[in-house]
Amino acid sequence: MKPKSVIATDLQLQKQSPGSDPVDMAVANAPGLFVRVTRKQKTFRWDRGRGYKPRIITYGAFPQLSIREARARHAEAQARHKEGMDPRAAGGVNETVAELAEHFYASRIKGHRKRPEDVRRTLDTDIIPKLGRRRLSAVSTPEISEMVRSVVQRGAPVHAGKVLAHTKQMFRFACSEGLIPTSPADPLDPDNLGIEINKRDRILTGDEIGQLYKALDRAPKMSLQVKTAIRLLLLTGLRSGELRQATWSAFDPDNAVLTIPVSNQKLSRKQERQAQPFACPLPRQAVDLMRGLRGLDETWVIPGRSDGAGPVTDHVFGRAVRRLLGLKDEEGERVLPIPSFSPHDLRRTCRSGLSALGVPPHIAERCLNHSLGRIADIYDRHDYLEDRREALQRWADQVDEYVGRHMPATNVHSLESAL
Repeated sequence: MKPKSVIATDLQLQKQSPGSDPVDMAVANAPGLFVRVTRKQKTFRWDRGRGYKPRIITYGAFPQLSIREARARHAEAQARHKEGMDPRAAGGVNETVAELAEHFYASRIKGHRKRPEDVRRTLDTDIIPKLGRRRLSAVSTPEISEMVRSVVQRGAPVHAGKVLAHTKQMFRFACSEGLIPTSPADPLDPDNLGIEINKRDRILTGDEIGQLYKALDRAPKMSLQVKTAIRLLLLTGLRSGELRQATWSAFDPDNAVLTIPVSNQKLSRKQERQAQPFACPLPRQAVDLMRGLRGLDETWVIPGRSDGAGPVTDHVFGRAVRRLLGLKDEEGERVLPIPSFSPHDLRRTCRSGLSALGVPPHIAERCLNHSLGRIADIYDRHDYLEDRREALQRWADQVDEYVGRHMPATNVHSLESAL
Protein backbone atom coordinates (compact mmCIF):
# COMPACT_ATOMS: atom_id res chain seq x y z
CA MET A 1 0.00 0.00 0.00
CA LYS A 2 1.59 3.29 -1.11
CA PRO A 3 1.46 6.34 1.13
CA LYS A 4 -0.89 9.06 -0.10
CA SER A 5 0.54 12.01 1.87
CA VAL A 6 3.05 13.06 4.51
CA ILE A 7 2.29 13.76 8.17
CA ALA A 8 4.58 16.17 10.05
CA THR A 9 2.74 17.16 13.24
CA ASP A 10 0.46 15.66 15.85
CA LEU A 11 -2.22 18.19 14.92
CA GLN A 12 -2.19 17.06 11.29
CA LEU A 13 -2.53 13.46 12.36
CA GLN A 14 -5.32 14.31 14.81
CA LYS A 15 -7.33 15.94 12.02
CA GLN A 16 -6.82 13.04 9.65
CA SER A 17 -10.19 11.29 9.20
CA PRO A 18 -10.26 7.56 8.43
CA GLY A 19 -11.71 6.39 5.13
CA SER A 20 -13.40 3.15 4.20
CA ASP A 21 -10.01 1.49 3.56
CA PRO A 22 -6.76 1.62 5.57
CA VAL A 23 -4.32 4.33 4.44
CA ASP A 24 -0.56 4.47 5.06
CA MET A 25 0.83 7.98 5.54
CA ALA A 26 4.55 8.70 5.64
CA VAL A 27 5.93 10.49 8.71
CA ALA A 28 8.11 13.46 7.78
CA ASN A 29 11.83 13.33 8.60
CA ALA A 30 11.70 9.62 9.45
CA PRO A 31 12.47 7.44 6.39
CA GLY A 32 10.61 4.14 6.58
CA LEU A 33 8.19 5.29 9.29
CA PHE A 34 4.49 5.29 8.41
CA VAL A 35 1.26 5.73 10.28
CA ARG A 36 -1.59 3.45 9.25
CA VAL A 37 -4.96 5.18 9.58
CA THR A 38 -7.99 2.91 9.97
CA ARG A 39 -11.46 3.26 11.42
CA LYS A 40 -10.17 1.73 14.65
CA GLN A 41 -6.92 3.59 15.27
CA LYS A 42 -3.79 5.28 13.93
CA THR A 43 -0.72 3.08 14.36
CA PHE A 44 2.95 3.89 13.79
CA ARG A 45 4.66 1.14 11.75
CA TRP A 46 7.81 0.20 9.91
CA ASP A 47 7.42 -2.11 6.93
CA ARG A 48 10.88 -3.64 6.54
CA GLY A 49 9.95 -5.34 3.28
CA ARG A 50 9.99 -8.92 2.14
CA GLY A 51 12.64 -11.22 3.52
CA TYR A 52 12.45 -9.90 7.07
CA LYS A 53 10.63 -11.65 9.90
CA PRO A 54 8.58 -10.05 11.19
CA ARG A 55 8.08 -7.78 8.24
CA ILE A 56 6.00 -5.23 10.16
CA ILE A 57 7.34 -3.54 13.30
CA THR A 58 4.74 -1.59 15.27
CA TYR A 59 5.66 1.19 17.68
CA GLY A 60 2.32 2.15 19.17
CA ALA A 61 -0.92 3.99 18.50
CA PHE A 62 -1.68 7.71 18.35
CA PRO A 63 -2.34 9.72 20.53
CA GLN A 64 -0.79 7.54 23.26
CA LEU A 65 2.39 7.77 21.18
CA SER A 66 3.25 11.15 19.66
CA ILE A 67 5.00 11.63 16.32
CA ARG A 68 8.13 12.77 18.16
CA GLU A 69 8.17 9.62 20.30
CA ALA A 70 7.48 7.43 17.28
CA ARG A 71 10.44 8.98 15.44
CA ALA A 72 12.70 8.28 18.41
CA ARG A 73 11.61 4.65 18.67
CA HIS A 74 11.96 4.20 14.92
CA ALA A 75 15.49 5.63 14.88
CA GLU A 76 16.60 3.31 17.68
CA ALA A 77 14.97 0.29 16.04
CA GLN A 78 16.71 1.10 12.74
CA ALA A 79 20.03 1.42 14.52
CA ARG A 80 19.65 -2.02 16.07
CA HIS A 81 18.57 -3.40 12.71
CA LYS A 82 21.76 -2.10 11.05
CA GLU A 83 23.84 -3.75 13.77
CA GLY A 84 22.20 -7.10 13.00
CA MET A 85 20.14 -7.19 16.17
CA ASP A 86 16.40 -7.66 16.67
CA PRO A 87 14.87 -4.17 16.32
CA ARG A 88 12.07 -5.13 18.70
CA ALA A 89 14.31 -5.98 21.65
CA ALA A 90 14.90 -2.41 22.83
CA GLY A 91 14.03 1.17 22.25
CA GLY A 92 10.46 0.88 23.46
CA VAL A 93 9.26 -1.40 20.63
CA ASN A 94 6.39 -3.53 21.96
CA GLU A 95 6.82 -2.00 25.42
CA THR A 96 3.08 -1.67 26.00
CA VAL A 97 0.25 -4.18 25.73
CA ALA A 98 -1.26 -2.18 22.85
CA GLU A 99 1.98 -2.49 20.89
CA LEU A 100 2.25 -6.17 21.72
CA ALA A 101 -1.34 -6.67 20.57
CA GLU A 102 -0.55 -5.21 17.14
CA HIS A 103 2.62 -7.29 16.79
CA PHE A 104 0.78 -10.41 17.95
CA TYR A 105 -2.08 -9.87 15.51
CA ALA A 106 0.16 -9.14 12.52
CA SER A 107 2.63 -11.98 13.17
CA ARG A 108 0.57 -14.75 14.74
CA ILE A 109 -3.11 -14.23 13.87
CA LYS A 110 -3.51 -12.53 10.51
CA GLY A 111 -2.67 -14.98 7.76
CA HIS A 112 -2.73 -17.94 10.14
CA ARG A 113 -6.37 -18.03 11.23
CA LYS A 114 -9.30 -18.57 8.92
CA ARG A 115 -11.31 -15.92 10.80
CA PRO A 116 -8.78 -13.47 12.31
CA GLU A 117 -11.53 -10.89 12.81
CA ASP A 118 -12.67 -12.77 15.94
CA VAL A 119 -9.32 -12.09 17.64
CA ARG A 120 -9.20 -8.56 16.25
CA ARG A 121 -12.57 -7.82 17.82
CA THR A 122 -11.47 -9.14 21.22
CA LEU A 123 -8.25 -7.12 21.13
CA ASP A 124 -10.01 -3.88 20.17
CA THR A 125 -13.05 -4.26 22.42
CA ASP A 126 -11.78 -5.93 25.58
CA ILE A 127 -7.99 -6.16 25.90
CA ILE A 128 -6.52 -2.93 24.53
CA PRO A 129 -9.05 -0.58 26.25
CA LYS A 130 -8.24 -2.17 29.65
CA LEU A 131 -4.52 -2.96 29.41
CA GLY A 132 -3.32 -1.13 26.30
CA ARG A 133 -1.28 1.55 28.08
CA ARG A 134 0.34 -0.82 30.56
CA ARG A 135 3.99 -1.74 30.03
CA LEU A 136 4.53 -5.44 29.46
CA SER A 137 6.90 -5.76 32.38
CA ALA A 138 4.33 -4.20 34.74
CA VAL A 139 1.20 -6.20 33.85
CA SER A 140 0.12 -8.38 36.77
CA THR A 141 -2.07 -11.47 37.05
CA PRO A 142 -4.69 -9.64 39.18
CA GLU A 143 -5.03 -6.97 36.47
CA ILE A 144 -5.83 -9.58 33.84
CA SER A 145 -8.19 -11.30 36.26
CA GLU A 146 -10.03 -8.01 36.82
CA MET A 147 -10.29 -7.46 33.04
CA VAL A 148 -11.84 -10.88 32.48
CA ARG A 149 -14.19 -10.54 35.47
CA SER A 150 -15.46 -7.22 34.09
CA VAL A 151 -16.55 -9.05 30.93
CA VAL A 152 -18.35 -11.64 33.06
CA GLN A 153 -20.03 -8.91 35.11
CA ARG A 154 -21.38 -7.14 32.05
CA GLY A 155 -23.34 -10.29 31.26
CA ALA A 156 -21.02 -12.05 28.80
CA PRO A 157 -19.58 -15.04 30.72
CA VAL A 158 -19.14 -17.12 27.56
CA HIS A 159 -17.34 -14.33 25.67
CA ALA A 160 -15.11 -13.86 28.72
CA GLY A 161 -13.67 -17.28 27.93
CA LYS A 162 -12.52 -15.98 24.55
CA VAL A 163 -11.01 -12.90 26.16
CA LEU A 164 -8.98 -15.05 28.55
CA ALA A 165 -7.92 -17.48 25.82
CA HIS A 166 -6.75 -14.72 23.48
CA THR A 167 -4.97 -12.94 26.33
CA LYS A 168 -3.10 -16.11 27.28
CA GLN A 169 -2.12 -16.73 23.67
CA MET A 170 -0.89 -13.15 23.28
CA PHE A 171 1.32 -13.22 26.39
CA ARG A 172 2.72 -16.64 25.52
CA PHE A 173 3.61 -15.16 22.15
CA ALA A 174 5.40 -12.35 23.97
CA CYS A 175 7.37 -14.96 25.92
CA SER A 176 8.37 -16.76 22.74
CA GLU A 177 9.58 -13.45 21.28
CA GLY A 178 11.73 -12.76 24.32
CA LEU A 179 9.73 -9.69 25.31
CA ILE A 180 8.83 -10.99 28.80
CA PRO A 181 10.22 -13.94 30.79
CA THR A 182 6.87 -15.38 31.96
CA SER A 183 3.20 -14.88 31.15
CA PRO A 184 1.08 -13.15 33.82
CA ALA A 185 -2.05 -14.75 32.33
CA ASP A 186 -1.03 -18.40 32.66
CA PRO A 187 -2.03 -18.88 36.35
CA LEU A 188 -5.65 -17.86 35.69
CA ASP A 189 -8.30 -20.61 35.80
CA PRO A 190 -11.57 -20.05 33.87
CA ASP A 191 -13.61 -21.72 36.62
CA ASN A 192 -12.40 -19.21 39.21
CA LEU A 193 -13.36 -16.23 37.04
CA GLY A 194 -17.01 -17.08 36.45
CA ILE A 195 -16.45 -18.07 32.83
CA GLU A 196 -19.11 -20.28 31.30
CA ILE A 197 -18.51 -22.81 28.55
CA ASN A 198 -20.97 -22.44 25.69
CA LYS A 199 -21.91 -26.10 25.63
CA ARG A 200 -25.46 -26.30 24.38
CA ASP A 201 -27.59 -29.44 24.46
CA ARG A 202 -30.87 -28.09 23.09
CA ILE A 203 -32.64 -30.35 20.62
CA LEU A 204 -36.17 -29.96 19.32
CA THR A 205 -38.67 -32.69 20.07
CA GLY A 206 -40.91 -34.13 17.38
CA ASP A 207 -43.80 -32.04 18.66
CA GLU A 208 -41.65 -28.87 18.56
CA ILE A 209 -40.56 -29.62 14.99
CA GLY A 210 -44.21 -29.81 13.95
CA GLN A 211 -44.94 -26.52 15.68
CA LEU A 212 -41.90 -24.92 14.01
CA TYR A 213 -43.10 -25.84 10.52
CA LYS A 214 -46.58 -24.53 11.29
CA ALA A 215 -45.16 -21.27 12.68
CA LEU A 216 -43.01 -20.73 9.60
CA ASP A 217 -46.15 -20.70 7.48
CA ARG A 218 -47.66 -18.10 9.83
CA ALA A 219 -44.72 -15.66 9.60
CA PRO A 220 -45.75 -13.34 6.74
CA LYS A 221 -42.75 -11.00 7.04
CA MET A 222 -40.13 -13.75 6.88
CA SER A 223 -38.68 -14.12 3.39
CA LEU A 224 -39.15 -17.26 1.34
CA GLN A 225 -35.44 -18.04 1.28
CA VAL A 226 -35.06 -17.77 5.06
CA LYS A 227 -38.10 -19.95 5.76
CA THR A 228 -36.73 -22.54 3.37
CA ALA A 229 -33.23 -22.29 4.85
CA ILE A 230 -34.51 -23.06 8.36
CA ARG A 231 -36.19 -26.20 7.05
CA LEU A 232 -33.08 -27.20 5.08
CA LEU A 233 -30.86 -26.81 8.16
CA LEU A 234 -33.09 -29.27 10.00
CA LEU A 235 -33.33 -31.78 7.14
CA THR A 236 -29.67 -31.83 6.12
CA GLY A 237 -27.74 -31.05 9.31
CA LEU A 238 -25.63 -28.52 7.41
CA ARG A 239 -23.94 -25.69 9.26
CA SER A 240 -25.64 -22.36 8.68
CA GLY A 241 -22.50 -20.95 7.03
CA GLU A 242 -22.30 -23.91 4.65
CA LEU A 243 -25.89 -23.43 3.52
CA ARG A 244 -25.69 -19.64 3.52
CA GLN A 245 -22.76 -19.65 1.07
CA ALA A 246 -24.11 -22.42 -1.17
CA THR A 247 -24.29 -21.65 -4.90
CA TRP A 248 -26.44 -23.16 -7.63
CA SER A 249 -23.33 -24.43 -9.38
CA ALA A 250 -22.79 -26.75 -6.38
CA PHE A 251 -26.33 -28.15 -6.57
CA ASP A 252 -26.86 -31.34 -8.60
CA PRO A 253 -30.62 -32.01 -8.63
CA ASP A 254 -30.31 -35.12 -10.79
CA ASN A 255 -28.07 -36.84 -8.25
CA ALA A 256 -29.60 -34.99 -5.26
CA VAL A 257 -26.27 -33.66 -3.96
CA LEU A 258 -25.12 -30.27 -2.69
CA THR A 259 -21.32 -29.96 -2.70
CA ILE A 260 -19.73 -27.86 0.05
CA PRO A 261 -16.30 -26.55 -1.06
CA VAL A 262 -13.38 -26.66 1.33
CA SER A 263 -13.44 -22.87 1.68
CA ASN A 264 -16.96 -23.00 3.17
CA GLN A 265 -16.30 -25.81 5.65
CA LYS A 266 -15.45 -25.24 9.30
CA LEU A 267 -11.76 -26.18 9.21
CA SER A 268 -8.48 -24.94 10.60
CA ARG A 269 -5.75 -23.83 8.21
CA LYS A 270 -3.96 -27.12 8.81
CA GLN A 271 -7.10 -29.17 8.13
CA GLU A 272 -7.76 -27.26 4.92
CA ARG A 273 -4.56 -28.61 3.35
CA GLN A 274 -5.89 -32.18 3.26
CA ALA A 275 -9.63 -31.53 3.13
CA GLN A 276 -11.89 -32.45 0.23
CA PRO A 277 -15.19 -30.95 -0.95
CA PHE A 278 -18.05 -32.44 1.05
CA ALA A 279 -20.89 -34.03 -0.93
CA CYS A 280 -24.09 -33.63 1.10
CA PRO A 281 -26.79 -36.05 -0.13
CA LEU A 282 -30.20 -34.41 -0.19
CA PRO A 283 -33.45 -36.16 0.74
CA ARG A 284 -36.21 -35.61 -1.78
CA GLN A 285 -37.90 -33.09 0.53
CA ALA A 286 -34.76 -30.95 0.51
CA VAL A 287 -34.44 -31.15 -3.29
CA ASP A 288 -38.03 -29.95 -3.65
CA LEU A 289 -37.38 -27.07 -1.25
CA MET A 290 -34.30 -25.97 -3.17
CA ARG A 291 -36.11 -26.12 -6.49
CA GLY A 292 -38.64 -23.71 -5.00
CA LEU A 293 -35.84 -21.15 -4.65
CA ARG A 294 -34.38 -21.57 -8.14
CA GLY A 295 -35.85 -18.40 -9.59
CA LEU A 296 -34.75 -16.01 -6.85
CA ASP A 297 -31.10 -15.58 -7.84
CA GLU A 298 -28.76 -16.86 -10.55
CA THR A 299 -25.84 -17.52 -8.20
CA TRP A 300 -26.86 -17.96 -4.57
CA VAL A 301 -29.22 -20.62 -3.21
CA ILE A 302 -30.12 -18.39 -0.23
CA PRO A 303 -29.71 -14.89 -1.66
CA GLY A 304 -29.77 -11.68 0.33
CA ARG A 305 -32.88 -9.70 -0.34
CA SER A 306 -31.43 -6.21 -0.14
CA ASP A 307 -29.22 -5.69 -3.20
CA GLY A 308 -29.18 -9.18 -4.72
CA ALA A 309 -25.38 -9.07 -4.92
CA GLY A 310 -24.62 -11.90 -2.51
CA PRO A 311 -25.94 -14.43 -0.01
CA VAL A 312 -27.75 -13.58 3.21
CA THR A 313 -25.50 -12.34 5.99
CA ASP A 314 -24.30 -14.58 8.81
CA HIS A 315 -26.75 -13.06 11.32
CA VAL A 316 -29.95 -13.53 9.31
CA PHE A 317 -30.87 -17.05 10.42
CA GLY A 318 -30.38 -16.34 14.12
CA ARG A 319 -32.34 -13.11 13.92
CA ALA A 320 -35.14 -14.85 12.01
CA VAL A 321 -35.45 -17.57 14.67
CA ARG A 322 -35.55 -15.00 17.49
CA ARG A 323 -38.27 -13.03 15.72
CA LEU A 324 -40.24 -16.20 15.08
CA LEU A 325 -40.07 -17.10 18.77
CA GLY A 326 -41.39 -13.65 19.65
CA LEU A 327 -44.12 -13.53 17.01
CA LYS A 328 -47.69 -13.29 18.34
CA ASP A 329 -51.05 -13.79 16.67
CA GLU A 330 -54.09 -11.49 16.70
CA GLU A 331 -55.05 -12.70 20.18
CA GLY A 332 -51.63 -12.00 21.64
CA GLU A 333 -50.60 -15.65 21.83
CA ARG A 334 -47.15 -16.80 20.75
CA VAL A 335 -47.16 -18.39 17.31
CA LEU A 336 -44.29 -20.71 18.32
CA PRO A 337 -44.76 -21.46 22.07
CA ILE A 338 -41.60 -23.52 22.64
CA PRO A 339 -38.33 -22.85 24.54
CA SER A 340 -35.69 -20.76 22.81
CA PHE A 341 -33.38 -22.41 20.28
CA SER A 342 -30.72 -21.36 17.77
CA PRO A 343 -30.13 -22.34 14.13
CA HIS A 344 -27.23 -24.55 15.26
CA ASP A 345 -29.66 -26.47 17.50
CA LEU A 346 -31.37 -27.66 14.30
CA ARG A 347 -28.11 -29.32 13.30
CA ARG A 348 -27.91 -30.98 16.73
CA THR A 349 -31.55 -32.05 16.38
CA CYS A 350 -30.76 -33.71 13.04
CA ARG A 351 -27.82 -35.57 14.56
CA SER A 352 -29.86 -36.74 17.54
CA GLY A 353 -32.70 -37.76 15.23
CA LEU A 354 -30.35 -39.94 13.22
CA SER A 355 -29.25 -41.73 16.39
CA ALA A 356 -32.88 -42.24 17.42
CA LEU A 357 -33.51 -43.90 14.06
CA GLY A 358 -30.69 -46.38 14.70
CA VAL A 359 -28.22 -44.89 12.22
CA PRO A 360 -24.68 -46.15 13.06
CA PRO A 361 -22.57 -43.46 14.77
CA HIS A 362 -19.92 -43.30 12.04
CA ILE A 363 -22.59 -42.73 9.39
CA ALA A 364 -24.39 -40.12 11.49
CA GLU A 365 -21.12 -38.29 12.13
CA ARG A 366 -20.22 -38.28 8.45
CA CYS A 367 -23.70 -36.91 7.64
CA LEU A 368 -22.62 -33.79 9.52
CA ASN A 369 -19.12 -33.82 8.01
CA HIS A 370 -17.59 -34.49 11.41
CA SER A 371 -14.14 -35.98 11.72
CA LEU A 372 -14.05 -39.62 12.78
CA GLY A 373 -10.74 -39.17 14.54
CA ARG A 374 -7.14 -38.92 13.35
CA ILE A 375 -6.66 -42.62 12.59
CA ALA A 376 -9.95 -42.93 10.71
CA ASP A 377 -9.25 -39.75 8.76
CA ILE A 378 -5.93 -41.15 7.60
CA TYR A 379 -6.95 -44.72 6.75
CA ASP A 380 -10.70 -44.60 6.11
CA ARG A 381 -11.22 -42.44 3.02
CA HIS A 382 -14.62 -43.87 2.11
CA ASP A 383 -17.30 -41.18 2.03
CA TYR A 384 -20.32 -43.44 2.82
CA LEU A 385 -22.40 -41.38 0.38
CA GLU A 386 -25.17 -43.90 -0.17
CA ASP A 387 -25.35 -44.80 3.52
CA ARG A 388 -25.65 -41.12 4.34
CA ARG A 389 -28.28 -40.64 1.66
CA GLU A 390 -30.41 -43.41 3.16
CA ALA A 391 -29.96 -42.06 6.69
CA LEU A 392 -30.94 -38.49 5.81
CA GLN A 393 -33.94 -39.69 3.82
CA ARG A 394 -35.15 -41.65 6.84
CA TRP A 395 -34.73 -38.53 8.95
CA ALA A 396 -36.62 -36.34 6.46
CA ASP A 397 -39.48 -38.86 6.35
CA GLN A 398 -39.55 -38.78 10.16
CA VAL A 399 -39.77 -34.99 10.09
CA ASP A 400 -42.74 -35.31 7.73
CA GLU A 401 -44.46 -37.47 10.34
CA TYR A 402 -43.82 -34.87 13.05
CA VAL A 403 -45.15 -32.12 10.80
CA GLY A 404 -48.24 -34.14 9.86
CA ARG A 405 -49.43 -34.05 13.47
CA HIS A 406 -49.66 -30.26 13.36
CA MET A 407 -50.69 -29.52 9.78
CA PRO A 408 -53.95 -30.19 7.91
CA ALA A 409 -53.73 -33.36 5.84
CA THR A 410 -53.99 -31.35 2.63
CA ASN A 411 -50.87 -29.40 3.53
CA VAL A 412 -48.58 -32.19 4.72
CA HIS A 413 -47.57 -33.25 1.23
CA SER A 414 -47.58 -29.77 -0.27
CA LEU A 415 -45.32 -27.86 2.09
CA GLU A 416 -42.86 -27.02 -0.64
CA SER A 417 -45.49 -25.59 -2.96
CA ALA A 418 -46.98 -23.63 -0.07
CA LEU A 419 -43.62 -21.94 0.48
